Amino acid sequence: MVTVPESVRAYSERPDIRTAVDLLLSKDTPEVPETLEWGELSSFYRAVLAAHQTQIDFAVLLNDVWSAVWGHPGHAWIARLPRKPGSKALAVSPRNVWDEGCFTRGFDNSSLWLELSVCLEDPSGFQLGLALEREGESLLKDGMLDGWDMDGSDYLWSATGLATLAEEVDLRSLEEQASKALQLINSMNAASSER
Repeated sequence: MVTVPESVRAYSERPDIRTAVDLLLSKDTPEVPETLEWGELSSFYRAVLAAHQTQIDFAVLLNDVWSAVWGHPGHAWIARLPRKPGSKALAVSPRNVWDEGCFTRGFDNSSLWLELSVCLEDPSGFQLGLALEREGESLLKDGMLDGWDMDGSDYLWSATGLATLAEEVDLRSLEEQASKALQLINSMNAASSER
């Protein structure tokens, strides 16, 4: 179980909060509204802070879910450092995690590149994703994992809604799917090593 921060739940459940947060986060530095009066300035500052807190809480939540669900793929894989994830799309900055709706970590070994993702698509819930490549070519195919589908970017995605956003998120179904995916990945890595 993972506890979902109140700011993320409010963003998910209340359209008025979602609109305000999206507006305040749409620019690096929110502009002071033209109609704002001096007496409203402190409230504006608090709203900007709350929007950024929601973004940070979202990134922390996805990192926590990722860690609980994927763990480490196995001794054969070397994790990329947070500062050098392998590509800009894998950046773990709060802004990137927020914009992508996903938290992804990259791993490599002597011949393969692995990406493991946790995404939160509101309101459908959490979804897992993975990519496995050798020299830029995907090793994954549709149907390799029951209930997972390929997308146009060589990612294999679990069904959505395996776990939905609530005060507490039960991760068991995500953990089961991640375990199946890791078994596939490690068997493909073993077969690749034997070549």
